[in-house]
Amino acid sequence: MDKPSDEFIIMNPKKGADIAKQSHTPLLPWGPEIWVKTSPLSFYGVPFMSRMTVVRLPDNILWVHSPIKLDEKTQAELDQLGEVAYVISPNKFHHLYMRDYMTAYPECRLFASPGLEEKCTKLTFDTTLGAQAEAEWEGRLKQTLFASYRHREEIVFCHEASQTLIVADLIENFHEESALPVRLITRLVGMYKKPVPPKDNQLFADNHDEAREAVEEILSWDFDKIILAHGRLVLENGKDIIKRGFDWLNQDK
Repeated sequence: MDKPSDEFIIMNPKKGADIAKQSHTPLLPWGPEIWVKTSPLSFYGVPFMSRMTVVRLPDNILWVHSPIKLDEKTQAELDQLGEVAYVISPNKFHHLYMRDYMTAYPECRLFASPGLEEKCTKLTFDTTLGAQAEAEWEGRLKQTLFASYRHREEIVFCHEASQTLIVADLIENFHEESALPVRLITRLVGMYKKPVPPKDNQLFADNHDEAREAVEEILSWDFDKIILAHGRLVLENGKDIIKRGFDWLNQDK
């Protein structure tokens, strides 16, 4: 599967429908040993969709990034693929359903981004992720830490077998199928219909050197597509999007 089909272009295929009332999409194949699935979510009362990525490692071990709500259908789809073993929260916001996975899969391991363990004291994490790939998926997934400022620390991954960058909030891409409040806000800040980083990355950045190094590492990886948690998926020219989106990091060299 060299290029995903058009069904991946938008998260919510029912254009114009109430996104808050949409159910989970099916778990869809994205490339070799990688799948995506979206689910409705409300964040401070604003409805939008969130996306989970699943990578199958050797021995049918499943790596789950940015877990969505675990309903019966989602659990059945995962069980058909393999054994849920590693559940990843790539930043401080994508942990909401980790407890569901821990309950359903008591042998699975929870991986946190920096600072999440202090934020979520009721969850027990096995490992806090950093800039180096964990031994459990080294050689299958690239990994680094992007941190423009304290609240924007995100672990970024690359699945080179499918030439895909995997992010949570590093890039967002909201279009007309998004809820009205999201469309209004993204128009206001110049993010509407553009795959770009959230504006606070630049506005509050106090760690330019390390953020620049992370972007340079990301650009060294073999990818063209981007799976992101919120908004339309990026089917091509992913490196150009990263270069343009973080060009401001080079302004103070």
